[in-house]
Amino acid sequence: MNDTTKTTIKSARDTKQNACLKANAESPSTLRTAGQTDNPDEALSSEVEERLSEIVTRITSLHRRSTAQVFELGSCLAEAKAVQPEKRFGRWVKEACGYTVRSAWNFISVHERLNPHREKLEEHAVGSTALFALATGNTDQITDVIDQLDAGKRLTVAEIK
Repeated sequence: MNDTTKTTIKSARDTKQNACLKANAESPSTLRTAGQTDNPDEALSSEVEERLSEIVTRITSLHRRSTAQVFELGSCLAEAKAVQPEKRFGRWVKEACGYTVRSAWNFISVHERLNPHREKLEEHAVGSTALFALATGNTDQITDVIDQLDAGKRLTVAEIK
């Protein structure tokens, strides 16, 4: 290993360590104020409120990716179903993918029935179980759920069914 490579590796290691130190400095224990108790009704500091807001943003972003992945998986499974004999698909999906046939059909149903609404559903970060339930609804039910999401309502799977 030459000196330039060693310097680059050391620099990368130092950068990573600094990032870890910064993350630790912003850990929950340092965000708490000195007099703060564990009382759940006590008001949070503005710093903690801001951090919680950032965490919600990250979680929502992860849910959006998860929603997109449900659609992608449905697309892949629909293609796999289309390119092989129908009776072979169930065995293939179990052996090759580790999914039950029912799970595969849930993903395919989301892809086929909800694709026109994909952008909105990703925007609202709808979870996989909710997508599976929504995909069983008729067009009016799907539109109604999306309208409620657009209005800011957070729906449970039971409410979607």
